This record gives sequence, structure tokens and C-alpha cells, in this order.
Amino acid sequence: MLCLFVLALVLGEVRRIILDRGGKTIHKEILFKNLGRKRNMVSAPDGSLLLTTDRPKGKLIKVVPNN
Repeated sequence: MLCLFVLALVLGEVRRIILDRGGKTIHKEILFKNLGRKRNMVSAPDGSLLLTTDRPKGKLIKVVPNN
């Protein structure tokens, strides 16, 4: 399985898409919305996601996995 995290910039959403080994979508969900317009997202070595917003006083948001 492969897990993709996607920014939907205009909608202000962070989505997770899970693919099987053949690349077929087996699950998709909206993780966050209405947190402001996200500008960038990267995965950190600890497995968390780091997101930035583009508001005048932009924010750095850290999302930690729930394992």
C-alpha cells in the first residue's frame, strides 16, 4: 500500500489517498479543512506532516501521526 497526502489549495483541504500496489485507489478521505489556505506540505523524518499557510501572519502546522 501507498499513502499519499494531497493539498487542495483552493478548497483549503488536506486529503489522504491510499493506493494498492497496482496504483488503484482503495480509500480516500479529507483529513483537514478550513485551516486557512495551505501553501506547502512536507513530511518530516519523524513521520509528521508540516504545513504552512499563506495568511498575512502565516502559520506552521505540525500534524503528528496517531500510532
